[in-house]
Amino acid sequence: MPVFAVVAVLTARLTRPDIFFSITVDPSLRQSERGRAILGLFNRTVIIFSVVGMALTLPGAFAGFGLAIGVALMVAGAVVEFGGMIIAYTNARNQVRPYQVEPSREREVVIKPRSGQPVGGGLGQAGPFLLLGLAAFCLWWRWDSIPQRFPIHWDLYGKPDGWAGKNWRSVFGSLFLGALMCLFFSLLLNGMARGVRRIHSSGPDGEKESRFLRTMLLSVLALEYCLAAMFGFMALLPRLMIILIVGTLLISFAIVVVAVRCGQGGWRMRGQASATVPADRAPAGDRTPDECWKWGLFYYNPEDPAVWVEKRFGIGWTVNFGNARAWFVMGGILLFAVAVPVLSILLLK
Repeated sequence: MPVFAVVAVLTARLTRPDIFFSITVDPSLRQSERGRAILGLFNRTVIIFSVVGMALTLPGAFAGFGLAIGVALMVAGAVVEFGGMIIAYTNARNQVRPYQVEPSREREVVIKPRSGQPVGGGLGQAGPFLLLGLAAFCLWWRWDSIPQRFPIHWDLYGKPDGWAGKNWRSVFGSLFLGALMCLFFSLLLNGMARGVRRIHSSGPDGEKESRFLRTMLLSVLALEYCLAAMFGFMALLPRLMIILIVGTLLISFAIVVVAVRCGQGGWRMRGQASATVPADRAPAGDRTPDECWKWGLFYYNPEDPAVWVEKRFGIGWTVNFGNARAWFVMGGILLFAVAVPVLSILLLK
Protein backbone atom coordinates (compact mmCIF):
# COMPACT_ATOMS: atom_id res chain seq x y z
CA MET A 1 0.00 0.00 0.00
CA PRO A 2 2.82 2.54 0.57
CA VAL A 3 3.48 2.12 -3.16
CA PHE A 4 0.25 4.01 -3.93
CA ALA A 5 1.33 6.88 -1.71
CA VAL A 6 4.71 7.06 -3.48
CA VAL A 7 2.98 7.02 -6.87
CA ALA A 8 0.60 9.79 -5.79
CA VAL A 9 3.49 11.97 -4.55
CA LEU A 10 5.47 11.43 -7.74
CA THR A 11 2.48 11.99 -10.02
CA ALA A 12 1.95 15.53 -8.79
CA ARG A 13 5.50 16.37 -9.94
CA LEU A 14 5.49 14.61 -13.29
CA THR A 15 2.56 16.23 -15.07
CA ARG A 16 3.31 18.93 -17.65
CA PRO A 17 4.68 22.17 -16.12
CA ASP A 18 1.55 24.10 -17.16
CA ILE A 19 -0.83 21.49 -15.70
CA PHE A 20 -0.91 21.55 -11.89
CA PHE A 21 -3.40 19.26 -10.14
CA SER A 22 -5.36 19.01 -13.40
CA ILE A 23 -5.68 22.80 -13.83
CA THR A 24 -4.00 24.91 -16.51
CA VAL A 25 -1.60 27.35 -14.84
CA ASP A 26 1.47 29.40 -15.62
CA PRO A 27 4.46 26.98 -15.57
CA SER A 28 6.24 29.16 -13.03
CA LEU A 29 3.60 28.43 -10.35
CA ARG A 30 4.94 24.98 -9.51
CA GLN A 31 8.39 26.35 -8.63
CA SER A 32 7.04 29.38 -6.81
CA GLU A 33 6.79 29.59 -3.02
CA ARG A 34 3.02 29.16 -3.20
CA GLY A 35 3.26 26.19 -5.56
CA ARG A 36 5.80 24.43 -3.33
CA ALA A 37 3.55 25.04 -0.31
CA ILE A 38 0.54 23.46 -2.08
CA LEU A 39 2.63 20.50 -3.19
CA GLY A 40 4.16 20.07 0.27
CA LEU A 41 0.75 20.01 1.97
CA PHE A 42 -0.46 17.44 -0.57
CA ASN A 43 2.57 15.22 0.09
CA ARG A 44 2.22 15.44 3.87
CA THR A 45 -1.50 14.65 3.75
CA VAL A 46 -0.95 11.62 1.53
CA ILE A 47 1.86 10.30 3.76
CA ILE A 48 -0.12 10.78 6.99
CA PHE A 49 -3.18 8.95 5.67
CA SER A 50 -0.94 6.23 4.24
CA VAL A 51 0.71 5.66 7.63
CA VAL A 52 -2.69 5.50 9.35
CA GLY A 53 -3.93 3.08 6.68
CA MET A 54 -0.90 0.85 7.17
CA ALA A 55 -1.41 0.97 10.95
CA LEU A 56 -4.84 -0.56 10.38
CA THR A 57 -3.86 -2.97 7.60
CA LEU A 58 -0.81 -4.65 9.14
CA PRO A 59 -2.52 -5.83 12.34
CA GLY A 60 -5.41 -7.15 10.28
CA ALA A 61 -3.05 -9.15 8.08
CA PHE A 62 -0.49 -10.43 10.62
CA ALA A 63 -1.74 -10.00 14.21
CA GLY A 64 -3.74 -13.23 14.26
CA PHE A 65 -7.20 -11.73 14.59
CA GLY A 66 -10.18 -13.71 13.39
CA LEU A 67 -10.97 -13.68 9.68
CA ALA A 68 -13.83 -11.18 9.98
CA ILE A 69 -11.84 -8.72 12.11
CA GLY A 70 -8.72 -9.10 9.96
CA VAL A 71 -10.61 -8.43 6.73
CA ALA A 72 -12.44 -5.49 8.32
CA LEU A 73 -9.14 -3.92 9.44
CA MET A 74 -7.54 -4.38 6.01
CA VAL A 75 -10.58 -2.89 4.25
CA ALA A 76 -10.61 0.01 6.72
CA GLY A 77 -6.91 0.61 6.06
CA ALA A 78 -7.47 0.70 2.30
CA VAL A 79 -10.43 3.06 2.67
CA VAL A 80 -8.44 5.41 4.90
CA GLU A 81 -5.46 5.47 2.53
CA PHE A 82 -7.39 6.02 -0.69
CA GLY A 83 -9.80 8.39 1.04
CA GLY A 84 -6.82 10.41 2.23
CA MET A 85 -5.45 10.60 -1.30
CA ILE A 86 -8.80 11.91 -2.55
CA ILE A 87 -8.92 14.50 0.25
CA ALA A 88 -5.34 15.61 -0.46
CA TYR A 89 -5.97 15.85 -4.21
CA THR A 90 -9.26 17.75 -3.81
CA ASN A 91 -7.75 20.19 -1.32
CA ALA A 92 -4.71 20.86 -3.54
CA ARG A 93 -6.94 21.34 -6.59
CA ASN A 94 -9.07 23.89 -4.73
CA GLN A 95 -5.94 25.80 -3.70
CA VAL A 96 -4.70 25.89 -7.31
CA ARG A 97 -8.00 27.17 -8.76
CA PRO A 98 -7.29 30.88 -8.07
CA TYR A 99 -4.18 30.58 -10.28
CA GLN A 100 -6.03 29.04 -13.24
CA VAL A 101 -5.27 30.71 -16.59
CA GLU A 102 -6.90 30.46 -19.99
CA PRO A 103 -4.90 28.05 -22.17
CA SER A 104 -3.67 29.07 -25.59
CA ARG A 105 -6.17 28.73 -28.40
CA GLU A 106 -3.41 28.17 -30.94
CA ARG A 107 -3.24 24.72 -32.50
CA GLU A 108 -0.32 23.02 -34.20
CA VAL A 109 -0.99 20.91 -37.28
CA VAL A 110 1.22 18.74 -39.47
CA ILE A 111 -0.32 18.24 -42.92
CA LYS A 112 0.61 14.62 -43.49
CA PRO A 113 -0.97 11.27 -42.61
CA ARG A 114 0.20 9.40 -39.57
CA SER A 115 2.46 6.45 -40.18
CA GLY A 116 0.59 3.21 -40.71
CA GLN A 117 3.60 1.18 -39.57
CA PRO A 118 2.75 -1.04 -36.57
CA VAL A 119 4.51 -0.39 -33.26
CA GLY A 120 7.88 -2.12 -33.48
CA GLY A 121 7.35 -2.96 -37.17
CA GLY A 122 5.49 -5.90 -38.64
CA LEU A 123 8.09 -8.43 -37.50
CA GLY A 124 8.19 -6.93 -34.01
CA GLN A 125 4.41 -7.24 -33.73
CA ALA A 126 4.46 -10.81 -35.03
CA GLY A 127 7.21 -11.86 -32.59
CA PRO A 128 4.99 -12.80 -29.60
CA PHE A 129 2.69 -14.85 -31.83
CA LEU A 130 5.66 -16.59 -33.45
CA LEU A 131 6.93 -17.38 -29.95
CA LEU A 132 3.56 -18.88 -29.02
CA GLY A 133 3.53 -20.83 -32.30
CA LEU A 134 6.97 -22.24 -31.52
CA ALA A 135 5.77 -23.25 -28.05
CA ALA A 136 2.72 -24.96 -29.57
CA PHE A 137 4.92 -26.96 -31.94
CA CYS A 138 7.27 -27.97 -29.09
CA LEU A 139 4.35 -29.04 -26.92
CA TRP A 140 2.94 -31.18 -29.74
CA TRP A 141 6.38 -32.65 -30.47
CA ARG A 142 7.19 -33.43 -26.82
CA TRP A 143 3.71 -34.39 -25.69
CA ASP A 144 4.87 -37.68 -24.17
CA SER A 145 7.49 -35.98 -21.98
CA ILE A 146 5.00 -33.62 -20.30
CA PRO A 147 4.25 -34.86 -16.74
CA GLN A 148 0.73 -35.94 -15.86
CA ARG A 149 0.52 -32.99 -13.46
CA PHE A 150 2.45 -29.79 -14.03
CA PRO A 151 2.58 -26.47 -12.12
CA ILE A 152 0.65 -23.45 -13.42
CA HIS A 153 1.06 -21.05 -10.47
CA TRP A 154 3.91 -20.13 -8.11
CA ASP A 155 4.04 -18.42 -4.72
CA LEU A 156 6.28 -15.51 -3.74
CA TYR A 157 9.11 -17.93 -2.91
CA GLY A 158 9.07 -19.59 -6.34
CA LYS A 159 7.40 -22.79 -5.17
CA PRO A 160 4.50 -24.15 -7.24
CA ASP A 161 1.16 -23.90 -5.46
CA GLY A 162 -1.22 -24.55 -8.37
CA TRP A 163 -1.33 -27.64 -10.58
CA ALA A 164 -3.11 -28.83 -13.72
CA GLY A 165 -3.68 -32.31 -15.09
CA LYS A 166 -2.23 -33.26 -18.47
CA ASN A 167 -4.84 -32.88 -21.19
CA TRP A 168 -5.13 -30.93 -24.42
CA ARG A 169 -7.21 -28.20 -22.80
CA SER A 170 -4.85 -27.48 -19.89
CA VAL A 171 -1.61 -27.84 -21.89
CA PHE A 172 -2.63 -25.70 -24.86
CA GLY A 173 -5.02 -23.50 -22.89
CA SER A 174 -2.14 -21.37 -21.63
CA LEU A 175 -1.12 -20.71 -25.24
CA PHE A 176 -4.65 -19.59 -26.05
CA LEU A 177 -4.63 -17.22 -23.07
CA GLY A 178 -1.22 -15.90 -24.11
CA ALA A 179 -2.41 -15.32 -27.67
CA LEU A 180 -5.51 -13.52 -26.34
CA MET A 181 -3.37 -11.23 -24.17
CA CYS A 182 -0.93 -10.49 -26.98
CA LEU A 183 -3.79 -9.73 -29.38
CA PHE A 184 -5.34 -7.37 -26.84
CA PHE A 185 -2.07 -5.50 -26.25
CA SER A 186 -1.34 -5.38 -29.98
CA LEU A 187 -4.72 -3.82 -30.79
CA LEU A 188 -4.44 -1.40 -27.86
CA LEU A 189 -0.88 -0.30 -28.72
CA ASN A 190 -1.56 0.27 -32.40
CA GLY A 191 -4.86 2.01 -31.66
CA MET A 192 -3.09 4.40 -29.29
CA ALA A 193 -0.22 4.97 -31.74
CA ARG A 194 -2.72 6.21 -34.31
CA GLY A 195 -5.27 7.87 -32.06
CA VAL A 196 -3.39 9.67 -29.26
CA ARG A 197 -3.96 13.43 -29.30
CA ARG A 198 -0.70 15.25 -30.03
CA ILE A 199 -0.07 18.39 -27.99
CA HIS A 200 2.89 19.66 -30.01
CA SER A 201 3.42 18.69 -33.62
CA SER A 202 6.85 20.24 -34.19
CA GLY A 203 9.86 21.73 -32.49
CA PRO A 204 11.68 20.39 -29.40
CA ASP A 205 8.41 19.75 -27.54
CA GLY A 206 6.99 17.80 -30.47
CA GLU A 207 10.16 15.72 -30.76
CA LYS A 208 10.19 14.86 -27.05
CA GLU A 209 6.50 13.99 -27.18
CA SER A 210 7.10 11.63 -30.10
CA ARG A 211 10.00 9.98 -28.30
CA PHE A 212 7.92 9.56 -25.14
CA LEU A 213 5.04 7.90 -27.01
CA ARG A 214 7.42 5.62 -28.92
CA THR A 215 9.33 4.69 -25.75
CA MET A 216 6.20 3.83 -23.78
CA LEU A 217 4.67 1.77 -26.58
CA LEU A 218 7.88 -0.18 -27.19
CA SER A 219 8.17 -0.83 -23.43
CA VAL A 220 4.70 -2.35 -23.38
CA LEU A 221 5.59 -4.40 -26.48
CA ALA A 222 8.54 -5.82 -24.51
CA LEU A 223 6.10 -6.77 -21.76
CA GLU A 224 4.00 -8.51 -24.42
CA TYR A 225 7.02 -10.68 -25.35
CA CYS A 226 7.46 -11.70 -21.70
CA LEU A 227 3.80 -12.69 -21.44
CA ALA A 228 4.08 -14.74 -24.63
CA ALA A 229 7.14 -16.58 -23.28
CA MET A 230 5.53 -17.14 -19.88
CA PHE A 231 2.25 -18.54 -21.19
CA GLY A 232 3.87 -20.35 -24.11
CA PHE A 233 6.36 -22.39 -22.10
CA MET A 234 4.34 -22.95 -18.93
CA ALA A 235 4.03 -26.70 -19.56
CA LEU A 236 7.43 -27.17 -21.25
CA LEU A 237 9.71 -25.40 -18.80
CA PRO A 238 7.95 -25.21 -15.41
CA ARG A 239 11.25 -24.83 -13.53
CA LEU A 240 12.12 -21.72 -15.51
CA MET A 241 8.75 -20.06 -14.94
CA ILE A 242 9.92 -18.15 -11.90
CA ILE A 243 12.66 -16.58 -14.05
CA LEU A 244 10.09 -15.53 -16.66
CA ILE A 245 7.80 -14.17 -13.95
CA VAL A 246 10.64 -12.17 -12.40
CA GLY A 247 11.58 -10.90 -15.87
CA THR A 248 8.00 -9.76 -16.46
CA LEU A 249 7.95 -7.95 -13.11
CA LEU A 250 11.30 -6.29 -13.83
CA ILE A 251 10.08 -5.01 -17.20
CA SER A 252 6.89 -3.72 -15.55
CA PHE A 253 9.05 -1.91 -12.99
CA ALA A 254 11.28 -0.57 -15.78
CA ILE A 255 8.21 0.87 -17.54
CA VAL A 256 7.36 2.79 -14.36
CA VAL A 257 10.94 4.05 -14.04
CA VAL A 258 11.00 5.16 -17.68
CA ALA A 259 7.69 6.98 -17.23
CA VAL A 260 9.00 8.79 -14.15
CA ARG A 261 12.22 9.70 -15.94
CA CYS A 262 10.37 11.06 -18.98
CA GLY A 263 7.49 12.88 -17.28
CA GLN A 264 4.08 13.24 -18.87
CA GLY A 265 4.43 13.83 -22.60
CA GLY A 266 8.23 13.49 -22.31
CA TRP A 267 8.74 17.03 -21.00
CA ARG A 268 11.52 15.85 -18.63
CA MET A 269 13.47 14.13 -21.41
CA ARG A 270 16.79 15.55 -22.53
CA GLY A 271 16.47 18.27 -25.10
CA GLN A 272 15.82 21.96 -25.34
CA ALA A 273 14.02 23.13 -22.19
CA SER A 274 10.52 24.49 -22.56
CA ALA A 275 9.35 25.02 -18.98
CA THR A 276 8.77 28.73 -19.50
CA VAL A 277 6.25 30.53 -21.67
CA PRO A 278 6.90 33.89 -23.35
CA ALA A 279 5.09 36.76 -21.67
CA ASP A 280 2.94 37.40 -24.75
CA ARG A 281 1.77 33.76 -25.09
CA ALA A 282 -0.63 31.74 -22.95
CA PRO A 283 0.37 28.26 -21.73
CA ALA A 284 -0.42 25.48 -24.17
CA GLY A 285 -1.68 23.10 -21.50
CA ASP A 286 -2.80 19.87 -23.12
CA ARG A 287 -5.08 21.45 -25.77
CA THR A 288 -8.23 20.45 -23.88
CA PRO A 289 -10.67 22.78 -22.05
CA ASP A 290 -10.39 22.75 -18.26
CA GLU A 291 -14.16 22.67 -17.88
CA CYS A 292 -14.37 19.34 -19.74
CA TRP A 293 -12.35 17.56 -17.04
CA LYS A 294 -14.66 16.17 -14.36
CA TRP A 295 -12.83 16.29 -11.01
CA GLY A 296 -9.70 16.72 -13.12
CA LEU A 297 -9.63 12.97 -13.84
CA PHE A 298 -12.30 12.17 -16.44
CA TYR A 299 -12.42 13.91 -19.80
CA TYR A 300 -15.87 14.38 -21.34
CA ASN A 301 -16.09 16.48 -24.50
CA PRO A 302 -18.58 15.39 -27.21
CA GLU A 303 -17.21 18.09 -29.53
CA ASP A 304 -13.69 16.65 -29.43
CA PRO A 305 -13.10 13.90 -32.06
CA ALA A 306 -10.09 12.54 -30.16
CA VAL A 307 -10.46 9.14 -28.51
CA TRP A 308 -7.20 9.20 -26.51
CA VAL A 309 -5.96 12.26 -24.61
CA GLU A 310 -3.19 12.76 -22.07
CA LYS A 311 -4.05 12.29 -18.42
CA ARG A 312 -3.96 15.44 -16.36
CA PHE A 313 -2.99 13.65 -13.17
CA GLY A 314 -0.86 10.64 -13.91
CA ILE A 315 1.39 9.31 -16.66
CA GLY A 316 -0.08 8.06 -19.91
CA TRP A 317 -3.43 8.52 -21.58
CA THR A 318 -7.12 8.25 -20.91
CA VAL A 319 -10.18 8.17 -23.14
CA ASN A 320 -12.58 10.94 -24.06
CA PHE A 321 -15.81 9.70 -22.47
CA GLY A 322 -17.76 12.09 -24.69
CA ASN A 323 -16.69 10.18 -27.81
CA ALA A 324 -18.84 7.14 -28.68
CA ARG A 325 -15.79 5.24 -29.99
CA ALA A 326 -14.18 5.53 -26.57
CA TRP A 327 -16.99 3.46 -25.06
CA PHE A 328 -16.22 0.66 -27.50
CA VAL A 329 -12.61 0.82 -26.31
CA MET A 330 -13.68 0.71 -22.66
CA GLY A 331 -16.08 -2.13 -23.43
CA GLY A 332 -13.26 -4.10 -25.05
CA ILE A 333 -10.99 -3.53 -22.03
CA LEU A 334 -13.75 -4.61 -19.63
CA LEU A 335 -14.53 -7.69 -21.74
CA PHE A 336 -10.84 -8.63 -21.74
CA ALA A 337 -10.58 -8.13 -17.96
CA VAL A 338 -13.53 -10.50 -17.42
CA ALA A 339 -12.60 -13.04 -20.10
CA VAL A 340 -9.04 -13.76 -18.89
CA PRO A 341 -9.90 -15.01 -15.37
CA VAL A 342 -12.96 -16.89 -16.61
CA LEU A 343 -11.00 -18.65 -19.36
CA SER A 344 -8.16 -19.35 -16.92
CA ILE A 345 -10.57 -21.26 -14.69
CA LEU A 346 -12.11 -23.15 -17.61
CA LEU A 347 -8.86 -24.04 -19.40
CA LEU A 348 -6.15 -24.43 -16.77
CA LYS A 349 -7.42 -27.24 -14.60
